Amino acid sequence: MSLKGWEGNLRVATTEADLATATNEYKVQSVAVKHGPGLEAVYELGSRSPAELKEGNVEIGLDIKVNYVAGSLWAGKAGVGATGALTEYYVGVYPAGYYTGTPKIVLFGKFSDWSLDVSQAGVSTESVSFKGKTIAVGTV
Repeated sequence: MSLKGWEGNLRVATTEADLATATNEYKVQSVAVKHGPGLEAVYELGSRSPAELKEGNVEIGLDIKVNYVAGSLWAGKAGVGATGALTEYYVGVYPAGYYTGTPKIVLFGKFSDWSLDVSQAGVSTESVSFKGKTIAVGTV
């Protein structure tokens, strides 16, 4: 499958089942899903090749960039202005849109870093990061 530009859908909900009826997020510019299994090579003295690959901590993440729209909820999802615990969310990434048989990536975790970029000559954008506890890849 080859895609040009953002042809997909991005949905956010508090339960995985609610992703099916959640509205598609709009003004999305880019989505980058990350999964890092934290592999470490273990070497023995006298050898340049690893003797073993050990699994380390797993890093799961997502970076989202959207055109800023007044009243946007991304800052709130990231806890801007809040003092309590952040809400856990399911985020569904559907690279080819939300249709039966298309690929999906579902992450579970919390939104973290949020930033707003207001440049003089460009379009105002906001960016938000997501720290995942789990990730699943499949089809709709």
